[in-house]
Amino acid sequence: MLYRTVGLEPEVEQQLLGLVSDDLPGTLPDFPSRQQLADRPVRFRVMPDTSEEFTLICRSIEAGLDHTRRPGNVFTQGAVVTRTGASRAMDYWFSPSWLSPFGAEQVRLAVPADELLLPEGFGFESVAARVRNDHDLLAALPWMIDALVYCVYMGLPVALVDPRPDRCAAWLGLLSWAIEERSASNLAFAVYEDRRSAQAMADHGAFVFGVADHATAAGLGSPVVTLDPSWEPDDTQAAITGLWTLPSGMSIPKTDWARLMVDLVWAPPERARRALEVREGLAQGLRRLEALPRTSEGQLATLHLAYLSEAEPGEVSEQIVRGALAMLPPGALAHPLVRKLASDAGMGNDGGGNVQPLPTVTLSARPAPSMSGPPEYTQAVE
Repeated sequence: MLYRTVGLEPEVEQQLLGLVSDDLPGTLPDFPSRQQLADRPVRFRVMPDTSEEFTLICRSIEAGLDHTRRPGNVFTQGAVVTRTGASRAMDYWFSPSWLSPFGAEQVRLAVPADELLLPEGFGFESVAARVRNDHDLLAALPWMIDALVYCVYMGLPVALVDPRPDRCAAWLGLLSWAIEERSASNLAFAVYEDRRSAQAMADHGAFVFGVADHATAAGLGSPVVTLDPSWEPDDTQAAITGLWTLPSGMSIPKTDWARLMVDLVWAPPERARRALEVREGLAQGLRRLEALPRTSEGQLATLHLAYLSEAEPGEVSEQIVRGALAMLPPGALAHPLVRKLASDAGMGNDGGGNVQPLPTVTLSARPAPSMSGPPEYTQAVE
């Protein structure tokens, strides 16, 4: 270890050391150009702290020859950041505080700042801008967001196959903002892992792995689910069956996640920001009422209701509100925002200003067509 911040607690230091990489795949020639140095792949590891107040982040990058002139040196910088509803761990991917030295002398002189700073323009709008400007991200968004959120709430670890670490980071950023802060911050991510390091991070508790190829993903074995954003599942078939059928044979329920996330990505930044803020407050309130389901549907409902709360008068119909409220238990009506939306939509009012109980959702399971996937679910609103 070359440098340690004063006051770093020993137990936190040990947690950070557990995320350090001592080996990375070599990508550089003996005499790299300035552009090649700037394009070095980054290994990025995110792990929640046991206190649920902080997040541990480590970033590793190729550093050339060490002081004995042996190749394969790796420079790793770790930090502890405070969890907030206004940011996500993947926002720190673009932190200006990261150092990227190359060569023994630069490594020797590298002194990290005492604090890891968030980049300018961090948050959902930064992720949304990236998605809007990347055709591949936009094309895969409908099925990928369904698949990612589904896997999170089914407890299925994910191997995200993409040779570009920055694109893996974009998917993880989008996932982190799709779900509320507490759920997002309890996920462990690992980007740009090879076969050996991915298994080590799986043993360490990582949930989503960014890997470069399918061979690395397959090496992780069951129950890790492989998702490749370059896949093109049949959206026409999905519209008919209600399921995305992936090339792996796995089936994922098709939901309204895609439409809602596309709306947020293209919404005016202030409306999207406000909707996400309202969602955080709503999720916290429902959690206190024990009315926040730990399901993909529950997360979708809270975000949908928050987005509807920012809608213009007349934009909210009873049908739309009923669909969102159907994902929540009846106890959710004790939350003022839920009650107001139900009342404003003219839903279930008994004439005396009382909103009747929420509709209920029935989920039934049937075996998946492939043994590689969990059961499929169908839904009925009563």
